[in-house]
Order: sequence, then C-alpha cells, then structure tokens
Amino acid sequence: MNDPTWIRENIGIPGSIPGEPYQHPEGFDAWLEENLGSPEDAGPVTLFGLTLDRCVLCCAQQLTFRGYKVLYLAEGTDTASGDVSERELMIESPPFIYFGKGIRFSDLVDRF
Repeated sequence: MNDPTWIRENIGIPGSIPGEPYQHPEGFDAWLEENLGSPEDAGPVTLFGLTLDRCVLCCAQQLTFRGYKVLYLAEGTDTASGDVSERELMIESPPFIYFGKGIRFSDLVDRF
C-alpha cells in the first residue's frame, strides 16, 4: 500500500510473519503528532522517497488533508519510470501542485 495510513501487524519484527494490511489513520495521526508536532507548529514537511508518483504523492495527500505544508525534494525522489524529465514535469503539474511544492536541495540547504 502506498498510503501511510495503511499498516500491518508484526511489521519490523524480525522473524515474524506480517499480517494483512489495514487502515489505521489514528496511528498515523499519533505518529505525526509525536514526530512532527501539530500542523500549526511544524514547518514545511520535506518529502523524499523512491517513487514520486506513488508513495510520495499519497503521503503528500495525507499530510495536506491534515493541514501540513508539503515540499517535494526533487533530487530525493524518482518516478516509477525513472525518467528525470518526467519527474520535473510531475512536480510542477497537477495533481502534485495541489498537495505540495517542489524544492531543490540547494534551496532546502539555504532554509537551514
């Protein structure tokens, strides 16, 4: 599952058999509060990950729905196809622009 609200029992426990996936949005909310704080207190959340057009987009949607501001780290993600020009186009096009904004690594460093 690409959506961060889906979990499985026994994930991360060596030697255990993972359970069936199920939605647990309250668990994601608790994780966000513990790790990022409230949307009002947290700064922009910078996302990076393996596939922009799968898990990164799903996570951006869930964060936006909860009130967080999202940035996509352009150099920190890729598309399923691996095409760099496709990644650049996606970051600046719908539906991605509805849930976040692209940022370059050099611009991210400047924020610190």
